[in-house]
Amino acid sequence: MKLEMRTLKNIAAAAMTLAVVFGASSLKPVTANAAEASVSASIEEENSYISFQDEAYQNEFLRRVNNERAKAGLKPVQLGDSSHNNAAQERAEELAVSYSYVRPNGQRDFTIFAENGIDDVSVGENYIAGVSTPDAAVDQWMNIDFARERMLNADVTTMSVGHYEGGVYNNYWVLIFSYPENSYTSNYRQEVLDLVNAERAKYGLQPLVMGDAKLTAAAQQRAEEIATVNSHVRPNGTKWYTVLSEYGVTDAAAGENAAWGSVSPEEVVNAWMNSEGHRANILDPEARAMGVGYYYNSSSTWGHQWIQLFTK
Repeated sequence: MKLEMRTLKNIAAAAMTLAVVFGASSLKPVTANAAEASVSASIEEENSYISFQDEAYQNEFLRRVNNERAKAGLKPVQLGDSSHNNAAQERAEELAVSYSYVRPNGQRDFTIFAENGIDDVSVGENYIAGVSTPDAAVDQWMNIDFARERMLNADVTTMSVGHYEGGVYNNYWVLIFSYPENSYTSNYRQEVLDLVNAERAKYGLQPLVMGDAKLTAAAQQRAEEIATVNSHVRPNGTKWYTVLSEYGVTDAAAGENAAWGSVSPEEVVNAWMNSEGHRANILDPEARAMGVGYYYNSSSTWGHQWIQLFTK
């Protein structure tokens, strides 16, 4: 029923009229078999048209977003497959009910991927209502910092497109930006270390070294744990530093930084540096090594989980 309603609404928009009646009032009495044949032919024509319309919208967004990325010296994104675009379509329809990153079921936007069997990491979605074309949507997003950052995220490889006609504002548009899971975990660790050492250099502090395999494994364990327990207390009830001995780390603990929801190393380090307690850990003159953990879980509250473990 949801698909049938969407089909009718899209055809209405294509006809460029405020009121279109598909109906029984203009039909003459026919036999049951003839009526069924007529309905089947009508549905085939409608679905064929909708496929063409959706493809046109997708291509318009792809052209425009990649033009903006080219201006910024970034690689182009590709259009998501049918599963990706179905997820975006669901989000567009949900916006007519709850115009928010919080879905009608109370969960965050990125959980739509898990429901559609998609393993990609979502760096976020852009949504808008009330504009009639992809170009108009992108024009507005380019003037909003966080929306522009999503379109110009260097890690993004895939863009999924959703459009729904209905609701209060008639047109609801969604773009979801993502990349394959586990694509950048190793790179993220090095990027976080580089950013931290750049901050330490500003204060004349010695650079930290990347933690060895044991410290890295401990940090990764903590990143996965904070997806379920948003705390420096571990799921087993012990303090965060007990993870060090579990993984054979013999250096003394200096501190732990945790973060949720940040989609890039730059974003998370900036957040930590703007928090007094986290900044103190990053700028601890006694710290010598840092382990970095990053974990993405589309079923968790915030999606992205980050950990820094400092030792001395």
